[in-house]
Amino acid sequence: MRKGSLLSFKSLFLAAVVAWPFMAANAQSQMSVGTSVYNPKSSKSTDFGATLGLSLKQISYGSASVYDNGSLQQVETEITLSKQGRFFSNSNLILGTFSLENSFYFALPEAYGGYGSKENSLTVGRKIENYSISDQFFNFGLMHPTFSNDNINFRQNGLTGIGFHHHEGSFGFNVAYNPLFIPNQGPQVKIEDGQVNSTNRWATVPPEAVRLGDENREIVYAIRDYKISDVVNNPGYMANIFFGEKKERPYLMATYGRKPINEIALSRDTFADIATYRGNVILNPHVLYHQIYAADVNVDSSDVKFTLSFLGDQPENIPAENMETMQTLSPLSIVSAYLAYDMNGTFGRKIELYVAAANITGGEIRDLNSSGQGSEINFASARTLFKRPLKTGVKGELFYIQNRPFSADVNYTYDQQLKGSLLSAAIRYAMTKTIHISAAADVLGVQNESTTESNFLQQNKANDRIMAGVDYVF
Repeated sequence: MRKGSLLSFKSLFLAAVVAWPFMAANAQSQMSVGTSVYNPKSSKSTDFGATLGLSLKQISYGSASVYDNGSLQQVETEITLSKQGRFFSNSNLILGTFSLENSFYFALPEAYGGYGSKENSLTVGRKIENYSISDQFFNFGLMHPTFSNDNINFRQNGLTGIGFHHHEGSFGFNVAYNPLFIPNQGPQVKIEDGQVNSTNRWATVPPEAVRLGDENREIVYAIRDYKISDVVNNPGYMANIFFGEKKERPYLMATYGRKPINEIALSRDTFADIATYRGNVILNPHVLYHQIYAADVNVDSSDVKFTLSFLGDQPENIPAENMETMQTLSPLSIVSAYLAYDMNGTFGRKIELYVAAANITGGEIRDLNSSGQGSEINFASARTLFKRPLKTGVKGELFYIQNRPFSADVNYTYDQQLKGSLLSAAIRYAMTKTIHISAAADVLGVQNESTTESNFLQQNKANDRIMAGVDYVF
């Protein structure tokens, strides 16, 4: 056991080990309800393609926080390499930082190579597959792990292993064995000098003190030493079958798998130091498995797209040991619907209007001791950000200036159970083929300001912000 920064002796991608228990409702399932993220794609007209993107952004919040004065900058670069042909590959690396200490981040959404044709192929590496349209649209994070700095804008990360793909005519299937596990990446936190700290206002940290008698006493946090191999070496498998000529939107698709849950679960040992009158919490990371299943039905006709999805899982919990408490996850059952209308025929431009809704059942988190009794304190209470979200939006090219598109992406999400909302809007203009300027805003709110229910919207209602930036890609 040792104290100090978790990130100082473990690689950055395991930041989720510490972030998970302190995110309450900011955990497993996360929706892509935020503004669009520019993701340059290499040309498919050549055998080999390479792009390098650089993004500079100014972010201004409506109020200051303990982490920043309300104004900060972000720099991000994205490198994409791809190759087409019998031997093909794709790699996508993201590196970035904010104008704050200890805010460097990175992500590797995909890095794979493969051999084959459109009908049959074999891939090795980290690859994003089309396992569930609902999981992709809402970013629930059940199939693929996710990466986010703010729990509003998300990037999907692929699963790591070997996969075989077949698609001929109107029938196809994918099977994959994934021997390596890389968990979700959320807002970074660290344990330093007995305290859980962060420079990211979107990260939720636990209380610094506990009530003992008539006084508040300091809580000292530590994480039990462990090996990265104990986290990474957790294999899983996935199987997917679909019917339809389009692999992206087949008529019918079904997926089943058994794999590690993308969020790290924690047990904790809590005790009081009589000599110093301090509380002590020792955290121990665990990789839990779950059986996961999904089914999609797509009905598309000319300008209309409709999808009805089911997504669920069955966690394989483990009991707490000795005097510890262990996070216990309830199963998730998600039914969602998506309807989109392509208005290109009406306006002569790429504009899409859409509405989507989801009903989430289960997903509670309880901290149980070895006797199965609940703890008075739960580090997290839910696996999802939302409960009954209704999302509507419009995205596309509004008009052209000097034959270059001025595009927008505006969406609004209202949770019918949590009684809160998130409005996100982004605009972008391509000044040249390589230089794009953009502006965006996020506004969060709840109907009942005095509610005691902890959730993502309630915790971040003071984080309204506006952003402006420039992107350069070559």
